[in-house]
Amino acid sequence: MFDVAGVFAGMFVLSAFVILIDMAVTVVEKRLLVWRPTPATQD
Repeated sequence: MFDVAGVFAGMFVLSAFVILIDMAVTVVEKRLLVWRPTPATQD
């Protein structure tokens, strides 16, 4: 009645897409925020 294999396969595919999208957003964010100054360190 329940398609356990299909549910786990769908979860795996969705998590893979989320990881790829997160990596892409991180790369774009690093390129676009080059102008941003680094935070000052306090000694």
